Amino acid sequence: MKKYTDTNEYILIEGNVGIVGITKQKLDELGDIVHVDLPSPGKEIKKGDTLFSIEAIKTENDIPSPLSGKVIAVNEEVENNPEILNTDPEGKGWLCKIELSNSREIEELKDEE
Repeated sequence: MKKYTDTNEYILIEGNVGIVGITKQKLDELGDIVHVDLPSPGKEIKKGDTLFSIEAIKTENDIPSPLSGKVIAVNEEVENNPEILNTDPEGKGWLCKIELSNSREIEELKDEE
């Protein structure tokens, strides 16, 4: 199940894990991505807290976590080569995985439409 935030991030929910990234719409807002600062695995995060930062040519953007939980993995390929986000933000450009701690928060997110 894929859900979306008001600020154009997505979370793909697979069981108790959410895969977080930015949408094509968010990429269009930001422009070309030049740097990504991802969280460390093991970090506990609350919904709405800054999860990661994205630097584009014209701006830097702190991205809030769509749900609460613990970071269990980051996409090191994107961290080393952030240009991946410019071509495939909702595929190879996923940013981190969170082990969810409050499944009720999912209801507060949006569906694709």
